[in-house]
Amino acid sequence: MFLIGARQTGKSWILREFGEKAFDHYVLCDFEEETPRTQKISQIIAEYGLDADKILEAAGLDGTIKRTDNTLVIFDEVQRNPRLFTALKYIKEKRPDAYVVASGSLMGLALKTGARAPVGAVNILRMFPMTFYEFLEAMGEHDALSIIYECDWKNYKHFSTIFENRLHEYLAIGGMPGPVSIFLETGNLTFVREEQSAILSTYEQDFNVHLKDPELTEKIRFAWHTACRLSGERNEKSIFFQKIPSRRAADFYAARQWLEDCGLIHICYRSLNPSGILAGNIDIKRNNACKIYPLDVGLCLAQNAIPIETFFSEMNDAAKVLYGKIIEHYVHQQLFVESRNLKIADPAYYSWQYHGKFYEIDFMLADGLESLPVEVKSQKHFHSVSLDKFQEQFHPQKILRICPRHPSIEKSIWSIPLALAQSALLLSKAHDVS
Repeated sequence: MFLIGARQTGKSWILREFGEKAFDHYVLCDFEEETPRTQKISQIIAEYGLDADKILEAAGLDGTIKRTDNTLVIFDEVQRNPRLFTALKYIKEKRPDAYVVASGSLMGLALKTGARAPVGAVNILRMFPMTFYEFLEAMGEHDALSIIYECDWKNYKHFSTIFENRLHEYLAIGGMPGPVSIFLETGNLTFVREEQSAILSTYEQDFNVHLKDPELTEKIRFAWHTACRLSGERNEKSIFFQKIPSRRAADFYAARQWLEDCGLIHICYRSLNPSGILAGNIDIKRNNACKIYPLDVGLCLAQNAIPIETFFSEMNDAAKVLYGKIIEHYVHQQLFVESRNLKIADPAYYSWQYHGKFYEIDFMLADGLESLPVEVKSQKHFHSVSLDKFQEQFHPQKILRICPRHPSIEKSIWSIPLALAQSALLLSKAHDVS
């Protein structure tokens, strides 16, 4: 098994936990550090190539391990020696009796041209920041989670205060394991922000480490800061909407693609059709407009130096505008991970012009042979011109509105609480949620 993901998402920790809890012993080969063991493995690969027996022997096994020997071998941070990424295929073929897992940062692997992915031979899993539900579990909110796992939507009102309070915390903290752990241990949001800033600094440093071309480094850094940028301007339709100027399209595309390959951003493409199979309607032409979301909502707040207490008190008009954009980011983060879990198309969005006016539906979700429109609202009282026009022109059978209200169904609109955004598709199947 090979576990990939962005830096600081908890890959190393979870493999160690797996080794401790599921095996009698585990052998750790951490290529982030130059230990005698990792140096020997690198030397073996350099001298003998991808010899499975010699690699495992260098890792601490004697080459005669049997399946009854309950020992796990962990190759951690393999982007430091990308040929080991390829070696996983040979280890599985030559030594099926050995238990081997590996992990690597997508940022390191994105530029390693010498490594070939062992597609089909190794089970590749991708790790993301914690979702809101996982955050609730970390905070010990098991009773509140039970209504989700049991699909007991009618009892949401009994836990609505818990969901709303924890959601405000999640927006500020995000789902990166480091900040979540610090909050769980100390409850101190200042310490949380310090950890978030440290993670962001690590990303900036990695740009310099992995990119040898100073010009490309600056383009990627510009693309990263642009993707994270928040604005309090009301007339900015979507702060993540990137209309790429044609003269800079190639440069921006390359930088954007590298950030996506590293797992630092998620790209939300435009759907060309308001109905039909979503995967077949995605406009993925390289120079076309798209929405770009950083991997974690908490890191986005930290990158913009937005005070954590902003959303814990009465908000002024500027704060409400920012809050709306943060909520859109949060919803996308939950929908994106859930779409990957369900192995369906990533969320898209839909926009169109009518009589010279521009309209936009926040997201489109894959729902079998159809696309499901999703409108996101951060306030309880709202009116959506785009949604009204969408209904008038396209007559959808069902629309999801993710907003700060209790679950309800009114004609063709399913209202889904912000806290239950990850369950949007599941709730859309319910016939009665109120």
